Parts: sequence; C-alpha cells; structure tokens
Amino acid sequence: MLQSQDMKLTTLTTQFLEHIAVQRRLSDHTVAAYKRDLSQFTTFLTEHLGHTPSLADLQQLEAQTIEAFMARRLSREASSKTTLNRQLSSLRSFFKWAGTHHQLGQTAIGLIKNLRTPDTPPKALKGQEMIDLLTKLTPPADTDYADQRNYALLMLLYGAGLRISEALGLPASAANHNTLRVRGKGQRDRIVPLLPPVQAALQISLKTAPLSAGNAPLFQNNRGDALSARQAQKILQQNRRELGLPEHLTPHALRHSFASHLLADGVAVREIQELLGHADLSTTQRYLDTDFQQLLNTHGSSHPLNKNKS
Repeated sequence: MLQSQDMKLTTLTTQFLEHIAVQRRLSDHTVAAYKRDLSQFTTFLTEHLGHTPSLADLQQLEAQTIEAFMARRLSREASSKTTLNRQLSSLRSFFKWAGTHHQLGQTAIGLIKNLRTPDTPPKALKGQEMIDLLTKLTPPADTDYADQRNYALLMLLYGAGLRISEALGLPASAANHNTLRVRGKGQRDRIVPLLPPVQAALQISLKTAPLSAGNAPLFQNNRGDALSARQAQKILQQNRRELGLPEHLTPHALRHSFASHLLADGVAVREIQELLGHADLSTTQRYLDTDFQQLLNTHGSSHPLNKNKS
C-alpha cells in the first residue's frame, strides 16, 4: 500500500505501537519501552531538523544524525551502553516495519553497529546467603498483608525463577496449584513447579489481601490492583537498606540465583533453560557463564581421573 512521503513520524510510531501490541501481542511493558525509545528519537530528530519529521526525512536520514542521537543519549542523558543498544534495537524494528508497511527503502540505520559492552552475567547470591535473607524476612503469622506479600514475592522470584513481570501478572488462583503456567517473552508459555514453601507463602499472603477471588492479582497494592514492577523494585530497595544488603540484589538477581543454585546442584542446563523460559540454549549458557567456570574448576579438582594423576 503506497503511502505519502509527508506522513509524520508521530503517526508512523502510533501505527507501529498498535501493530506490536495487537498483531505481535507483545507485553504492555515491552510496548511501553518501544514507545519511550521512539519518543526520545522523535524529539531529538525534531530538534535536529527544525521541523516535525516525516517518512521522507527517515528515508534521507544520514548515519551521522543517528550517531549524534546516540552521543547525546550517552553524554547529556547519561544512558548506559546496554540501554542504548536496546534502544537501537527498537529503532531497527521500527524501521523494518516501516519498510514493510510504508515502502521505506534502505536507510542509514543499517550502518549503525551496537556499542561494545562488557559481557558480564547478572550477579547471584550464594545459596546460604539466599536462605539467610529469606529467614530474616520471614514475617510473623499475624503481620499485615504488605509484609506477607513482600515475603511471598521474594519466595516466588527465587523459588520459581520468574521474571518480575511474570510474577506480577499471575492471578490469585495460581496459589492453589503446585505448578504455574507462566507466559513469558514472545508469548511463550511454560510450566514451572511451585515448591511447597513458596505455595504456602503465597496462600498465607492472600488471606489478608484486599481481594482474594481467583481472578484478582496474586500480588496487590492496598487498593487491590496489581502491584507494579516499580513498586516491587522499591520493596526490594527498602529491604536492602534495612538489612545492609548489596546493591546488586535486584529482582533479576533472585532469578539468576535460582538458576545458579540449580546448576551447582547438578540440574542439566537444558532443564534450566526450560524453567527460565529462554528460547535459545545459548542465552542460558551466557546467563550462567560464571557458574560454568566454577563447575569447570570443581570438575578439574574433583574428578577421579584427575585425582589419580601421578
């Protein structure tokens, strides 16, 4: 379908966001990230060109202009290289969509390479550190809902290895089963075992929740609405401050700790891949890179063939 070269970038981005939300069925969190990335790019381009950008402007865009946008994000707006690479990925997806749906030809975005970043996996807590943390945070039986909910959320993130968005999207009825059906990235479903201590923590928290019906959120704010990811992060930040815990203790670190401790106890990497919901085994291998090195060292010093060397 031919489109006018005068179509504004704001109109194009609105159509693109509708496409990824409706046609590709990406999560609200992902759509919001795309919207934020494209909005920042549109603002920069408008200032750079001196007028509202159009489809024709995208076609004529020079690589130096995109590099100038990256430089601003890195300096004035203090974005990390990882964040900027993710934003470049958003722009590439948008330009590809515009090429398919609006006949946008080859553009300068194809000339831009990702910035090099250190390939470091997220930090995990040691097994005993994790147990000590959960022991310290175990609330009394008669405490209020917020404390019970916060503890149950930590138990679920560590006990099932969920992403924070996956945990916050679960209904209250999930606490009634010994397995969870989780919808992860790319709308892929997976089944995750729900360990008895985790299930017990969830059920206890729901007893004092604002809403306890099966279709209510599993984790709620004081109004009975689903707890937001930002609220969950603040809860963990508060726990860190109160207990003097390291800054790398994030919701994602709990998920990584889950995977690391399974690997250390001999669970196969492919099984961990299924539990984490990774599409590719290489993602799981990179995710556990530090732990692989530890296993290699242990293997080298513990295997009978090595011990019997003269």
